[in-house]
Amino acid sequence: MHLTNNMYLKRKSWKKIQDSFVIGYAFLEDRLLNETELYEGYISAIKKEKMPDFLKQLNGSYAAIIQENNSIYLIVDRLRSYPLLYSKGNTSYQISDCAEGLTDTIQNKQMLELSVAELLALGCLSDNKTLFESTYTVEAGSFVRIQDDNCSVTTYFDHIYQKHADDDNEIIKHSETKIKNAFERILKTIGDRQVIIPLSGGYDSRLVACMCKELGLKNVLCYTYGKSDSWEVEISKKVAQQLEYDWYFVEYTSETWTHLLDSEDFLDYKKFAGNFK
Repeated sequence: MHLTNNMYLKRKSWKKIQDSFVIGYAFLEDRLLNETELYEGYISAIKKEKMPDFLKQLNGSYAAIIQENNSIYLIVDRLRSYPLLYSKGNTSYQISDCAEGLTDTIQNKQMLELSVAELLALGCLSDNKTLFESTYTVEAGSFVRIQDDNCSVTTYFDHIYQKHADDDNEIIKHSETKIKNAFERILKTIGDRQVIIPLSGGYDSRLVACMCKELGLKNVLCYTYGKSDSWEVEISKKVAQQLEYDWYFVEYTSETWTHLLDSEDFLDYKKFAGNFK
């Protein structure tokens, strides 16, 4: 199997290296790896048969489609920042980063009744299932190896954590350290680019804005959206003023939503957000 004959990639930011494709970034301890360095790490891990160990050390947003040793590896990070899907046909696998790239290869167009029921009940599908038979997604914290007609899935990260009996002060102290370290890593990936924060009245976006201020970021723009009489609008504006960040308001109206729902942008968003999941 050759990648270029069996793949449809919609994202333009994939970097092609040899016969493989890499996207995103990751930290290996305190070292920021770009796409080329990630590719070299993947290849080294494959040759040493240490792929799970290598991926456990990475912290970032990345995905890869690696062709090596007559195998294809589909890799995603712990959050599945970049989706990867694959569909098994009669003689080969089709690979894509969006569901529309697989529609021509899905033989049975009838959706699976059990998957439809699960989607309606939960709002998403569990595991690597999609709405169609023989079509799967690479789960967060896992990678897939395709060799000849065989396909294996390896999970390298589990989101279920052991409970700790720490007191409140220890939990707060530990959380503060984790949050600060996470933001410092993120800022290394941003560089001098402008930061744009969708600042609502909630705690999550306020934390993002406050951490940017604490870490000395100046090139920050905040905005909020909704109806003009929303309580979140007033809170968002006050927070931005207190932090001395520029703030903008995007008003929602019936006309705005009607125009959006009829647009190509919204159609593309539905395809991106759905992905048979």
